[in-house]
Amino acid sequence: MVPSPRNPLWGEEFNFLVDQLPVEVTITIYDWDTACKCKVIGSVTIAVLSEDETGASWYELDSKFGQICLRLRSTKAFPDSDSFEECTGVESPRKMILKKQRREMIEGIGPLQTIYKLPHDEIVHQSYSCALERCFLQHGRMYISQWHLCFHSNVFSKQLNVIIPLQDIDEIKRSQHSLINPAITIFLNAGAGGHGSGTPRSCSQNGRVRYTFASFWSRNRTFRALETALHSYEATLEAEKQVRAHVLLQKESNSVLGSKTDSTKTPGKNIEKSITFQPFINKHVLADVTSKFFPGTPEKFFSTILGDNSMFFQQYRDARKDKDLKLSKWCASEEYGGKVREVTFRSQCHSPLCPPDTAVTEWQHASFSKDKRSLIYETKHQAHDVPFGSFFEIHCRWSLRTTSSSTCQVNIKIGVNMKKWCILQSRIKSGATEEYRREVCKILEAACDYFLKSESNGHDSDEIVMASSP
Repeated sequence: MVPSPRNPLWGEEFNFLVDQLPVEVTITIYDWDTACKCKVIGSVTIAVLSEDETGASWYELDSKFGQICLRLRSTKAFPDSDSFEECTGVESPRKMILKKQRREMIEGIGPLQTIYKLPHDEIVHQSYSCALERCFLQHGRMYISQWHLCFHSNVFSKQLNVIIPLQDIDEIKRSQHSLINPAITIFLNAGAGGHGSGTPRSCSQNGRVRYTFASFWSRNRTFRALETALHSYEATLEAEKQVRAHVLLQKESNSVLGSKTDSTKTPGKNIEKSITFQPFINKHVLADVTSKFFPGTPEKFFSTILGDNSMFFQQYRDARKDKDLKLSKWCASEEYGGKVREVTFRSQCHSPLCPPDTAVTEWQHASFSKDKRSLIYETKHQAHDVPFGSFFEIHCRWSLRTTSSSTCQVNIKIGVNMKKWCILQSRIKSGATEEYRREVCKILEAACDYFLKSESNGHDSDEIVMASSP
């Protein structure tokens, strides 16, 4: 069963995993009233006979309430494919963990087993007294486990059970209920929703289901516990991905060693396909700024402008009257791929709301394509002493692509990544974006001038050496 407890959306996709065909798929539509009573609108059963794809077709419900439009597609899914992971969902890595560790199930029975019928190995890490916002605040208790966020309430003999898989949570925010009651709002991924017995109809924003919890003894403590649970869950999934990739590599290498053909390059290719790196910046906040030509190749741009021995940033910061510039050496990154380094300096501020200068930390990341014809240069820029400086970072992405033997196209995108919610965040975004847009344009112009001067100086020195040789 793949539940979705809210209004259906056009183009919504559900994935099912079956052992063999033919199979029957039943779609049922429910309605929830304010008293949290379930009413079946209708259902339809469709037979899937073979691997095929059908066009959009309307199907009559087994009641007089209407029709639904469906498009069916069935394909084979292998255990190491993305489609297999999409169908199995959160249970797949969980079963892998239990199988890998071969640990015994916990014999004790807790509220997760009594109320939600969850497996015995899932235990409560934290529980808090709170209330779920509906047409009124319905008081109950929140339970946080390794895989789920659960809420249970029993008011006026009305049972309310909410189960939210951690994999469905997209964002957690501090909020307010009735302006005076500290609350926590949880946004789910588009197309996802909590499920369980008595789940209420949830509000949606931009296609996302939203749950709001209030009336905490300590809202901040609960918020930190939720963040910790999410980070732990993401770390577990990442570890499982690495384990799965390692297992697949071992299987591939064993099959290669068992064959008589010489395939020494195969393991290296498999490693490149299996390794996935974390994104260095938030690409969703980026917007195009400028696109110009650079009088050199991406390799020369890196060695002349970004290299450890380059004096470009020192000269540029001196011209801006920035102080205390410190550039660390480039080092390989296992997390992001390519190379990373840290740059710190004190930059002058020109805004009347800011101090005369501020400490700035900039993290830089650079990675080449396999053929060295493209370079991705990314930065995360944070000013520490400006108002709300800890609330946001400025993310920037330089994409360099070779166009000829002596030029490359440079596309620059920037954006403001808000790490915390702020009442002035729209003004912060517009002001920081405009100021940093002018900054990167000046950096690109200065980089072109610096490169041309360094090239001309190099040619002059070569001519002097040739003239002095006998």
